[in-house]
Amino acid sequence: MHTKEEVYNIDIKVGEKGNNIFITPVAGRVIGLLIYHNKGDEFVANAGLKADDGTYISKMQHIRNYRSRESCYFTGCKPVDFQTQGKTYTLEITTEEPVANKDFKGQLILIYEDTRFNNCGNE
Repeated sequence: MHTKEEVYNIDIKVGEKGNNIFITPVAGRVIGLLIYHNKGDEFVANAGLKADDGTYISKMQHIRNYRSRESCYFTGCKPVDFQTQGKTYTLEITTEEPVANKDFKGQLILIYEDTRFNNCGNE
């Protein structure tokens, strides 16, 4: 399977309640987002992806909505549909409580159009 994706590291330091991560993806059509992180299911955070003009590509919502849904590659991601056009985007992450014990670490994964064929067979 040919995949085209980009991975961006994200973090929130201990004692903080959020962070904005600025990304400039390569040109292409993004059709899915995933976020993986080092905190458990009890960790309450919201994330959203905003374009450079301030409009949301994906509105602020519980971070678990960006996780893999235990299904095929494309159908398991948060569906979106936008052309990156060399613009800068902001991933906003906020938490209800300050991060405790160890920094929040994770990755935002952008999935591009050429992975949409969604073949779940064993290849």
